[in-house]
Amino acid sequence: MLQKLDNLAQSLDGITTYVGRLAEDAGAQCRVDTHAAVAAVRQRSLAAALVGAQHGSEGSGDADFL
Repeated sequence: MLQKLDNLAQSLDGITTYVGRLAEDAGAQCRVDTHAAVAAVRQRSLAAALVGAQHGSEGSGDADFL
């Protein structure tokens, strides 16, 4: 249970970082390059999901940080 909560907290932190970087770049532009924002996300599985990549299932309790 604690591992799931920790993973949720890490995912939310990663999403916060991702969206924050996107917001910095958005301004009045219609297109945003998400490469730098995804690169700032430390959790590999979340970064892969944000770019739409298939990511293998991690074992329970396995950390997947870059």
